[in-house]
Amino acid sequence: MSTLSPPSPIFIPIAPRINVAPIAIASVVVIAGAIYLTQTVGLRQGGLWIVGALLGICRAEGVKLQHVKAHGALYNLAEKDTAVAGAIAQAIYAVDPDLYMVCHTNTAMVTAAKNCGINFVEEAFADRAYTAQGLLVSRNLPGAVIHDIDAVAERMLSMVQTRTITAIDGATVPVNAQTICVHGDTQGAVTMIRAVREKLVAAQVQVAPFGQFA
Repeated sequence: MSTLSPPSPIFIPIAPRINVAPIAIASVVVIAGAIYLTQTVGLRQGGLWIVGALLGICRAEGVKLQHVKAHGALYNLAEKDTAVAGAIAQAIYAVDPDLYMVCHTNTAMVTAAKNCGINFVEEAFADRAYTAQGLLVSRNLPGAVIHDIDAVAERMLSMVQTRTITAIDGATVPVNAQTICVHGDTQGAVTMIRAVREKLVAAQVQVAPFGQFA
């Protein structure tokens, strides 16, 4: 039977933000934008403290930490600034070289992760509009958040099949995503995640935790 499988599997968390899977893998960790420091040395130190503390908590609870993802303003900055992205990558790698860094596809994050030598996956956003430059449209602008669940699911299937996504202005943007993000604060987020997963599975796209494909 033929399949529509991308070069690398597509991975979708089964719940927004934080998910502890049945196999005891904590799938998402956030470094809040509030810890952003103007000096990347300070950012690396802050990252070491946060990731190290969380890793200790996970071990105490018998849960394996799988990957780390920056959040909010820090994530937006790391998309464009290789020094900031590099400080994040170095902090994660220093705490545990087996951890994955989640990077927005085709951004400075990917460059930094490659330079650091850390495990990483590239992500795309299902519920957010893109600019022609491959970044997210500001939430301050109309159309930045996509609420149509069927449209989101169809959009993600098209992304997997074509390795592109359509920007808000109609431009075609290349993507190399292995994981898909749906924001937990998007209305109907859980329903949206299920719809995306069902659409991909129906098209015979493999969906699984990316840690299983190291």
